Amino acid sequence: MGKELAIINNPKFFIMAVPQRGTLQKNYVSAIPFLDKRDINPNLIDVAREKTFADLMGLCGRYVENKASWEFTHFENVDATQLCTATGTATGSGTTTVTTALTSATSGYIRVGDLVKLKDGKVAQITVVTPNAGQDTVTMVSIDGTNLTFTNGDPVNAFSLAGAEGGGNKDSLKYSVTRYYNLVQIFEEADQITDVQGMSEIEFNFEGKPYYSLYQHAQKVLSLKKRVSAAMIGGRISSTKFSDPTPTLTLSGKPVQTTMGLDQYVSTYGISPQVATAGTVLLTDIKNLVNQLIAQKSPKRHLMIGSSKAFQPLSDFLKNLPSSGVQSVRLNIDGREVDLDVEAFRYSGFHFQMVVLDMLDDPTLFNFANASDIGGAIYCIPEGDVEVQGGGREKRLAIRYKPQEIGRGNNYGNAIISEKHTGQMAPIPTGGLREWRTDWVTYQGLQALGVRHMAKWKIIY
Repeated sequence: MGKELAIINNPKFFIMAVPQRGTLQKNYVSAIPFLDKRDINPNLIDVAREKTFADLMGLCGRYVENKASWEFTHFENVDATQLCTATGTATGSGTTTVTTALTSATSGYIRVGDLVKLKDGKVAQITVVTPNAGQDTVTMVSIDGTNLTFTNGDPVNAFSLAGAEGGGNKDSLKYSVTRYYNLVQIFEEADQITDVQGMSEIEFNFEGKPYYSLYQHAQKVLSLKKRVSAAMIGGRISSTKFSDPTPTLTLSGKPVQTTMGLDQYVSTYGISPQVATAGTVLLTDIKNLVNQLIAQKSPKRHLMIGSSKAFQPLSDFLKNLPSSGVQSVRLNIDGREVDLDVEAFRYSGFHFQMVVLDMLDDPTLFNFANASDIGGAIYCIPEGDVEVQGGGREKRLAIRYKPQEIGRGNNYGNAIISEKHTGQMAPIPTGGLREWRTDWVTYQGLQALGVRHMAKWKIIY
């Protein structure tokens, strides 16, 4: 009896039904717990608005299997011609014969018989090449008998060559290739829920059902994709890999390796122009960007990828021009139209499509100035595929992944992301615990080809 009285006397559980004088008002009904029906919107409102780089790559069909190894390599050719630069003291300027030394960085290329174009418009032929400690000294003779004007530091452009009658003793050039490689990174996520909570209904719906477990699962997959995308942009390659006998990066004694993201690719192997005044774009800044792209033999059509903040100074400049040539377009990648908010403009034969990538606006990732300049830069990526020497084309940007075996090992995912369930509450019950555990894993790395054609244009900081 005492227990029942305790419950009755506790207002949390019971309100005594005693009549009272007065008008029935809202606050009277609301004071009775659980009697006044609450008006709860059953829809879960999406304020996070998570859009990922991986989704864009998938939409454009830029996923490539990487079956053989946990790393991937490609080779790129070098320029067939080389612009050389003079250093030291040039002798003979104003005569038909000039002798000068070349920088060590541009030595080892020019040969006897090469024709060089000089700044004064004259053409001379190389008659003597004297190597010395990795630095060439060359002698050049005017081909038409006119005097040569040459100043220390002038470029020496070996643009052509001329052989002699009955000759045939031309020195051979050795052309090398450049090797690039990146690593496949393991990304994993997990979810665990008990039997009690797994069967409890909640007050909002997700995909038409009132179960928190469904929302948790969707959030975990989204979280995993977001972290994969963040690595594809801001990741840095680890100094050691799975195959190293003494890796420096480990978890629980097991080796870890990480992939190189777009920012490191472009910062290391591309060009990094920046505006003269942070936060302001002028015509001279665009000209500087274009000239640096030209110097790298970059294609003329580019995607500009960046945050809203990074695009603000550029948009302000373009839209304040008397005739800006800015136009609204639909983004086109490899012949596929993508429904993104883009603008396009042309300058000096180059065509740029401006694409705001939402995740670069995310203040929890890259949109801050103290430790990352990713959110304050615009990445210029040539459109379409990169050409292969001898014929063919390859995807310039792609995500390399190790395929999962669908249908084996309780994999409910796909070839890219494996999803496995364990526990008594799982779709196929396993184990002795009344819980439902889900594990996701994916193996991915970013592939970037022809990175010398790409630019990281620093706009904000």
